[in-house]
Amino acid sequence: GARIVRRVSRPLPEKEGGRRSIAGGVRVVTAAGDVVSASSALRGKHVGVLFSAAWSPPCNKFVLWLVKAYESLRAAGKAAEIVFCSGDMNEAGYEESRARMPWLSLPFRDPRIGHLRRRFRVRDIPALIWLDPEGNVVTHEGTAVVHADVGGASFPWAPPRLWDVLDDEAALLKRGDVLSTVGAEKLRECEVLALYFSAGWCDTCAMVNPIVSEAFTALRARGAAFSVLYVSGDKNDAEFVTQLEGMAWPALSYDDKRAKVLTSKYRIEALPSLVLVEAATGHIISTSGVGLLEEDADGDGFPWRVRELSHSGGNDVDYVPTLVVLL
Repeated sequence: GARIVRRVSRPLPEKEGGRRSIAGGVRVVTAAGDVVSASSALRGKHVGVLFSAAWSPPCNKFVLWLVKAYESLRAAGKAAEIVFCSGDMNEAGYEESRARMPWLSLPFRDPRIGHLRRRFRVRDIPALIWLDPEGNVVTHEGTAVVHADVGGASFPWAPPRLWDVLDDEAALLKRGDVLSTVGAEKLRECEVLALYFSAGWCDTCAMVNPIVSEAFTALRARGAAFSVLYVSGDKNDAEFVTQLEGMAWPALSYDDKRAKVLTSKYRIEALPSLVLVEAATGHIISTSGVGLLEEDADGDGFPWRVRELSHSGGNDVDYVPTLVVLL
């Protein structure tokens, strides 16, 4: 039989193969309609992978912004290129899309488009993924960064590192009825930092919060070396204070800009979420901490760097490094 063992040191590896999927032996279409080698056209450049379609008004509106950003980058001599991955329903729509775009395109219905959508977990369009010249993902939030910086002043739009976000500013800590502060440097003293994203308005969070709290208490009693930071998604002070009552760890308030930055950085789309990182480096161990706690309530495998992949969790093997061992 075969057992599947997954390394979860990163939910999406730093080298995701995105550029390789586009460049390796692939032909792309220029704005003028010429067919050229993607490898030579993209070599040494930051690459924006654009998912868009002519039938979508939001896509058409975003493309106007992106054209401005693209022209600004080219005028400034930046090594940047964009590759259009069409979501159009027919070739007429594809050509309509291309007519607005001064950059490269994959051919209509190229099978690599589907592969790239799965690789980058694209659910909605428009979507823009930026890769560095080595093919590493710089940001999945390309649409947001282009809207915020159409002139390209912050290009290549690399997201801030964890400790650049937290810096040495204080986080809140509730002891009894008193809110005190704790320096962010305290969070770096352990091997693992657990970032817990939750909110008082979230019914699921209300059920999961006690489970997470009990699990962390049990892990600490067993000598596990970790810190926890609650990243609030609350809507007001009352929710935030109520949340803190069940938590014995520091927190970032809902109105702390760092909470929003971390929510974006780790692509938190649903609450509750638990992200585990190496405290010293900020490297991601897992973004699926809640599920891991449910599967390993005793915490025997904490911090779950390598674990056997259960049948229930096997639907993401296309997105993470996977080793199949034949026994």
